[in-house]
Amino acid sequence: MLVEDVSVMVVEDDAFQRRMLVRMLNDMGVNKIDQAPEGQAALEILLDRIEPIDIVISDLDMPNMDGMELIRHLGQQQSVGSVIVTSGLD
Repeated sequence: MLVEDVSVMVVEDDAFQRRMLVRMLNDMGVNKIDQAPEGQAALEILLDRIEPIDIVISDLDMPNMDGMELIRHLGQQQSVGSVIVTSGLD
């Protein structure tokens, strides 16, 4: 699979960090990027997609639905290939 064919979802409540992740992915050649500010919004985007997401990059500490709960939902849906966990926590 070519990098430009990989679909990625960035789930990050901090807008600056989300923009930076998207910019880094673009610089790597990733063009299929969805973004969500928290877990519930990410799940709604996933439900609306026809094709599954290859990689989800998720923050752990988010309001409403944290990263661990999102990962549990993703596991139940089996709609994501891989998950990368990020965090600004110590």
